[in-house]
Amino acid sequence: MGIVFLASGSPETSRSVYELTQELAYAMGRSFDLATDAPLKSDTVVLNVFAVAPFRGAIPNGASFKRTHAEYWSSYNIDFEKYVAGDAQAKLEALCAALAGAANQVPDRRMATEEKRRFEAALSDGVALLLSEPERISRFQRPLPS
Repeated sequence: MGIVFLASGSPETSRSVYELTQELAYAMGRSFDLATDAPLKSDTVVLNVFAVAPFRGAIPNGASFKRTHAEYWSSYNIDFEKYVAGDAQAKLEALCAALAGAANQVPDRRMATEEKRRFEAALSDGVALLLSEPERISRFQRPLPS
């Protein structure tokens, strides 16, 4: 079925994280097909990134299988301080680290190690592409309120 990105956060970050995740998914599409490339099974792999302010509480990193929807969910926390304080490059680095962390939590029987490596390479390619097109990420240049 493929890989789906979800991004959520506290009111300070949720829209920014969601929009940057969409830009990154689009940029990755040139070298990695999220719809078909990764899962070994017919389940959808959902990589969920949380950007929640520490004062709002902590959501643990984790993974689980949702049988009713045939989805394997892997959730991972973004480095909140790096994300809110940084420019577009720092935000992309924090987002990529969280997505890679979420992908690495997926068991090998659902996403092979080689596919995880290809996914991480596509993350790097997507970041490089976005950084080479500053007009696409200009709205992410300023720090967010924390």
